[in-house]
Amino acid sequence: MSTSTTAFAQSTPNLPPFPPNSPAEWVCAESPPPPSPQAITAWCTANPDRGKHALFDSQPAEMSSLEAKNRFDFSLRTFLRERTYRSLGWVADHDWRLTGPYTGDFPNGKSYGVHPAVRVWYSPEVVDWLCDGRNGALADGAMIVKEMRSIDPQALHIDQNAQCLVIRQPAVAIEPSSWTVMYKQNGATHDGWYWANPTASGEGNPPILTSSAVTDPAFFGPDPNRPANDPCWYPTGDLFTNTACEQPGKPSGQKLADVVTPYSLFGAYCMNCHASAEKEMTFASLDNVLTSGLLYKHFSAPVTPVSTIGQLGMLSLRGRGFDDRAGAEHIDAHNTRAGETMLRDAQRQAWAFSQPLPHPAPRFAASFGALGPDDFAAAWRFHLPAESFDHRSAGALKPGLFLTSDQCQGCHDATVSNDAAPNMLIDDPETGNSVNVSMYGEWRASPMGLAGRDPVFFSQLQSETNRLPKLTECVENTCLHCHGAMGQRQLAIDTQKADARCKDLFAVAPPPEVPFGDPFRLGMVTRYQASDDPHGYGNLARDGISCTVCHRIDKTALGKESGFTGNWVAGPDDKLFGPFDDVIVDPMKHALGVTPEHGEQIKSSDLCGSCHNILLPVLDNDGRPHSVHVPGGGSVTSTYEQTTHLEWTNSVFARGATFQSCQDCHMPGHYKSMSLAGTKIANIESEDFAPTTHRLPDEAITLKAREDYARHSLHGLNVFLNEMFQQFPLLLGVRQIDYMGATTTQPALITAAESMLRMARHESADIAIKDVHRTDDRFTATVHVTNKTGHFLPSGVGFRRLFIEFIAEDSRGRPIWASGRTDALGFLLDGLSDHRLPTENGVAQRDYQPHYQRITHSNQVQIYQELIKDSEGFLTTSFLRRVQTVKDNRLRPRGFDPKLFLDSPSPYIRLLGEVEGEAAHDPHYTDPTLTGSDEVRYEVRLPPGEIARIARVRATLYSQSIPPFYLQQRFADAKVGPGQSDEIQRLYYLTSHLNAGQGTRIENWKLPLVMAAAPVR
Repeated sequence: MSTSTTAFAQSTPNLPPFPPNSPAEWVCAESPPPPSPQAITAWCTANPDRGKHALFDSQPAEMSSLEAKNRFDFSLRTFLRERTYRSLGWVADHDWRLTGPYTGDFPNGKSYGVHPAVRVWYSPEVVDWLCDGRNGALADGAMIVKEMRSIDPQALHIDQNAQCLVIRQPAVAIEPSSWTVMYKQNGATHDGWYWANPTASGEGNPPILTSSAVTDPAFFGPDPNRPANDPCWYPTGDLFTNTACEQPGKPSGQKLADVVTPYSLFGAYCMNCHASAEKEMTFASLDNVLTSGLLYKHFSAPVTPVSTIGQLGMLSLRGRGFDDRAGAEHIDAHNTRAGETMLRDAQRQAWAFSQPLPHPAPRFAASFGALGPDDFAAAWRFHLPAESFDHRSAGALKPGLFLTSDQCQGCHDATVSNDAAPNMLIDDPETGNSVNVSMYGEWRASPMGLAGRDPVFFSQLQSETNRLPKLTECVENTCLHCHGAMGQRQLAIDTQKADARCKDLFAVAPPPEVPFGDPFRLGMVTRYQASDDPHGYGNLARDGISCTVCHRIDKTALGKESGFTGNWVAGPDDKLFGPFDDVIVDPMKHALGVTPEHGEQIKSSDLCGSCHNILLPVLDNDGRPHSVHVPGGGSVTSTYEQTTHLEWTNSVFARGATFQSCQDCHMPGHYKSMSLAGTKIANIESEDFAPTTHRLPDEAITLKAREDYARHSLHGLNVFLNEMFQQFPLLLGVRQIDYMGATTTQPALITAAESMLRMARHESADIAIKDVHRTDDRFTATVHVTNKTGHFLPSGVGFRRLFIEFIAEDSRGRPIWASGRTDALGFLLDGLSDHRLPTENGVAQRDYQPHYQRITHSNQVQIYQELIKDSEGFLTTSFLRRVQTVKDNRLRPRGFDPKLFLDSPSPYIRLLGEVEGEAAHDPHYTDPTLTGSDEVRYEVRLPPGEIARIARVRATLYSQSIPPFYLQQRFADAKVGPGQSDEIQRLYYLTSHLNAGQGTRIENWKLPLVMAAAPVR
């Protein structure tokens, strides 16, 4: 919780104003003094009978053992609903109590406690431990059961006008609506607790069912293997359940939970508060048993604060709308009509996720082949496991090198703990929407967060292995070295051997610290249960380029070729590296057994180079090594497939006063016009929370405001990928609504899409038109394009392309001549016709559009791209059969000098100094004073009558991250070699149903970057 000094008005005359920065003042003077040690000893002596131990038929289990987990969760829920802990004679708190102060009038005020009204019950093991002064370790089977119910002054007999809130209803007369439970199982995880959050009534979570983590056995209808798509499945996640969902042409249904956050789990989000306890992750105290415990005040409602630059995490007066946790923790399970209205409005307006096409796009099969599947039911067999299963908690003896992102989420998301606005939740300065700029929130929706589920990558990988089947296991292992980094690396650690297969695919020997073992296979990525993935490698791989990839990377070998292609060196299991040298360490140590420490490398572009320089073998179509001549002499059989980091090193952004690191652009310290300086980077139980017992000292939990806060937006221009996850979340297994945030927070996929659009329009390129002239039968104009990035544009995988659409139009905007138009599927057309350019066919194609300095015909288009041919002379988008580069006119970054690469001692880097194709004759690609831009001259002859009608010319720069020719090659590859096709068919369904229609972000299968217009006089 974060607070800020502001003005407050009283809603009730006798209530004092709320002092947000002074939690000590939240405690009533009437609170009973804590019992003395003598009183505690006397009570413990007088109460040797502390009840019976709880007995269960089974023990808690991880998500990877879903049947066993559900079995225990049902057993625990029955134990609670039957109040078995009471019949066992357990010790309980003296009274029901609040966990923090309340502001404003009931029931519409705000609670600043982390739970509502509570009463805690303690198993005999816990009472023994408390009587022993909280010394030693808690025994297996120890349980802490927290009864909870909403703060209802009538039901609890609270005097609403009193300045000190006291629950006067006798404890025996109050029944809970939900519980939070801590169940001790030493050896299971570092903290040793199974956290549970059952409700007093209703079904769902438990159980968690199927690989899509649903809670209703009837979720998929009569045929779970071929379900019909249902609007009531969306948005995916567990929020908004039990609310009405709209179905076109049908009566309103009920939103169903899917891709749920488990309410019961080892390594649950509860740790974000409990890690601030002195020991054993609990604040439990006999103070609450012997007395009524701390009492909290009732304050008047604060005036709505105004957010200003640098003042983030203000006290939130936005209603949470309705019970967004369905009674699981904060309030009772009730959803109001107003809440349902809020949901519908949110879905219709700012939160409107892009919706897929109900049927394949027109002409899709004619353009790309009838590969199928054509409907959701048929595509369902290709769905990915829900991210709910991407779970690995810290081990008991040592944390393990890799933990999944959900172990970081509780603290590093914009986690709602009470009615105060969490850190990293801001108000959009333009729309007023609540926006989550937390590390977890933005990373989760970034291409890095989605890398382990990227359907384009999976399709590419299957295409490669169909073409080169003898190399399948090593190709998969090498490519998943980055995209499935945690799963691949963990398998290598577990099976490490000196003679490991696949190591020889790396032309430059990796550092000796990088482990190699059994190859990691693509099929492992879809495994999620212990029965077929006992070590959880698939669960790790699907979590993408996760927190414990980047924050584990040691400085060893960074920036060296040996460390490229995913061969980064990991630091020790018990340390994480971050950018700050003044961090609090105890909460993370308590929760995970990991110590955060300063690592300067986390701010270095060389860290990014570990995976953004990819050196791969060059193979002919039969899988044999192909020799490539190197400038200066010699030859090699590997070349760089992508070089985004090396491109940056050869730009003005890597040196001098113009220096900007990768992080400076892709992890900005601002959101739109708002500086994020002063943001705190976590949400834990800090000194800003209501006072409680047995919490760490304030200095150990006080978060610092960070002036150099860095967003984890981590994206480029791949809006197509973002759209796939918006439109097909259940097929791809992602949760669209973040459980840790409030229902009023803009979803991360929407924030990411908008952020990509801003980058596209303002940070990628500029375009201008100059020297516009016309004569009787001719007009001319020069288009000048500037690359504003620190690398090639486009960069990364070679199949991406940018192109210029140039149109001459009359005074009414009607086109007269054009170059670079597309149809609805993104194919480039010949001028104003509907005829696709012959060079747009991606299969068995040898011809292509060269780099132009002068365009004279409408069938010529300036396309910025890299083109490579295979050993048979056909253009290929393979990452391995890259025999001859015939064109690379991607826009160079400012200051690019081919000589810098040509002078490198590395033969692989020297190859990058060669400018391929017609661009070699263009000084904008060879002269360092001109690189970073390009000019193309349009010289067009037309009949004089048409020339006279031209009133203006317009040039637009577009991006296609998955061009049509790329898809044609992928789908064709489903039928070659062994004909493995599940990954390729998944991509076929997604792209055939991807909505790129009018009004979408990718209308006509292209992303607009910048546009310029000029009059023709």
